[in-house]
Amino acid sequence: MITRITLLILSFVLISFLFISCEKEVSTSPPSEPVPIGFVSIESNPPGAKIYEDGRNSGLVTPDSLGWLEEKEYVFTLKKNLYRDTSFSIRVLESEPKSIFIDYHSNPRMLGGIIFTTNLTGAQVFVNDDDTGLKTPAEMKGLIPGIYKVKYVKENCRDDSLLVTVMSNIMVDAAMSLRDTSIWVDYTPVNSGVQSYQITDLLIDHQGFLWVASRDAGISKFTGAEWINYNESNSGLISDNVSVMELGEFGEIIIGTNTGAVKFDGISWSGIGGVPNSAEVKGLDYIGNDSLLIATTKGVVLYANRRWELFDASVENFPGDVTTDVMKDFKGKIWVTTTMTGIGRLNGGEWRKWFFDYDPLENPNNLFNTVNHDGERIWFGLSYNVGLGAWGGLMSYDYTSETFIVNYPFFAGRTIYDINVTDEGEKLVSTNDGLHTFFNTAQVKSYRRGTTGLTTDNIICSILDANGNIWIGTQSHGLFKYKRYLDKK
Repeated sequence: MITRITLLILSFVLISFLFISCEKEVSTSPPSEPVPIGFVSIESNPPGAKIYEDGRNSGLVTPDSLGWLEEKEYVFTLKKNLYRDTSFSIRVLESEPKSIFIDYHSNPRMLGGIIFTTNLTGAQVFVNDDDTGLKTPAEMKGLIPGIYKVKYVKENCRDDSLLVTVMSNIMVDAAMSLRDTSIWVDYTPVNSGVQSYQITDLLIDHQGFLWVASRDAGISKFTGAEWINYNESNSGLISDNVSVMELGEFGEIIIGTNTGAVKFDGISWSGIGGVPNSAEVKGLDYIGNDSLLIATTKGVVLYANRRWELFDASVENFPGDVTTDVMKDFKGKIWVTTTMTGIGRLNGGEWRKWFFDYDPLENPNNLFNTVNHDGERIWFGLSYNVGLGAWGGLMSYDYTSETFIVNYPFFAGRTIYDINVTDEGEKLVSTNDGLHTFFNTAQVKSYRRGTTGLTTDNIICSILDANGNIWIGTQSHGLFKYKRYLDKK
């Protein structure tokens, strides 16, 4: 009989044998054959080219290397933006690591060029702010692909520039239409220091500097060499929506906005009281002796003898609250224009008003915008609104006959925004149909888009400076300067 001890000994021997057998099987298995390994390093000038291996994007960009390659012939392609693709084949061998360098710029087919053309020939060509010595029309070859700034400079033209993208083996056209500034000059936020396209009023100060008011960007002062801008964020201006400006006795600028009026003496700003709350200022007239007239949407304010006086619909014979302009004439009488409620005149402390029917054959309508005088007559500008039967146009008052004159057929059907009178008595009439000037209404000179340098017919204001330039403010196209003294037409 086999004893328990004998069974235990036999079991231990059997387990030991199995363990030894298994270990021997693992340790004596033949190793797998290694795959031949090749190595390629690729660089380029400029770097950053994507590396494609046999048409497959490797996910690498130059400079980089590819390892664990089989021994065979590969086709590699480098792809870089703006450059032509470049391909090359390599026979990869385990014992020969390869290093490839591709210089894009040594291949003329990898370079590009620019054709320089302008509507007015002879413009100097600047590339990346460097003078090329070329004048249009011209071309430049052998340029490294990339983005280039091209600038054109020509006398009596506005400098202008554009960005062009040069690509391999392509001549790109950098064509530009230069704006002739020999007679007409445009000023916009893109090409000058003026801050808005929406011009509302113009003023020439005692130094001959131009002030420009806007509907959305405050006011700007132009010295001829630089623009100085004032707005709510950098000055004491109470609103960026400026409607009108007036020059004070000592050179201060009085400014009317949609929320009241302020005064700027060149150094400090001060508020102007007396304007009703929430009233918009529409017209200003400095009448001397520290006295001021302010037309608002809640009546007319007179500041005189250090006190304020408000004229509104509650005053007997005052035409209406929504006033659009105010002026003291050459006889010392004050005229007020309104919307829908006629015009008024203050004489000797008493108001008189005139209301005009909507009869286009006989009388103008009541949509008055502006009033001015030339030392002989009072001139009124009106709005055209066919829905209200408002026929717009021009109207005047003759003191000699004490009658209103409405027979100005040239201006019928036009909206007149502003009437500016020069020292010589010439009227500059800004309308929705261009700028019109006259000494005598029988001889009107017109300036419109298409026949001048204007790009719009919607003219809001105009003024003549001491050098003979007419400055023109538009509703949506910025500011223009017309060098009338040079125009021989």
